[in-house]
Amino acid sequence: MAVVCKTCQDPLVIAIDPESDAILTRYVNEGGLQDGLDILPNITEEAYLAANPDARPARAYHLMCSEGDLHGIVELLHDADEELAGDTVKLGQLIRYQDPLAAGKSALHIAIQESQEEVVWLLLWIASSLPTNAFPPSARRAAETLQIVRLTDDNAQDIRALRTGTGQTAEDLARGMALRWTTLINSGILRL
Repeated sequence: MAVVCKTCQDPLVIAIDPESDAILTRYVNEGGLQDGLDILPNITEEAYLAANPDARPARAYHLMCSEGDLHGIVELLHDADEELAGDTVKLGQLIRYQDPLAAGKSALHIAIQESQEEVVWLLLWIASSLPTNAFPPSARRAAETLQIVRLTDDNAQDIRALRTGTGQTAEDLARGMALRWTTLINSGILRL
């Protein structure tokens, strides 16, 4: 991919590798001056979304999972369910979306990476085969209060089985953060 300056048409970067390349710029807005701001991730995301507009809700969903926005996640999923006219297969695809711009991570991977325990429980409630009694009472109450149903009729893969592009499950990622996720690791909640 080649990116050119809109003003002078000079190439900014050729053969972009998002893992190692950067497009550094001086960015000024109402928040002030930012020197050395890498805009390559933003350009890459916008190019991906332009080519894959259906991925926009999934990317928003992943962002909400990373930020711990439970109400936003629930609202997005309710809206998607209405838009999809109750098609649980397509809703399940959204819930289990694996982001190619984030090495194939699922929402569960992201919630674990960002230490969003409430989101982890929400995702397990929605898209895992864990028995209801495996959930803490507070997680069950929250799911009931938010009127969250479990996706049990979409015949799709349990969210705990999803692997990143490097083959990591959410449990593998949690093991790398063992101090944070000791309880879930030791209880086997993340294990399929």
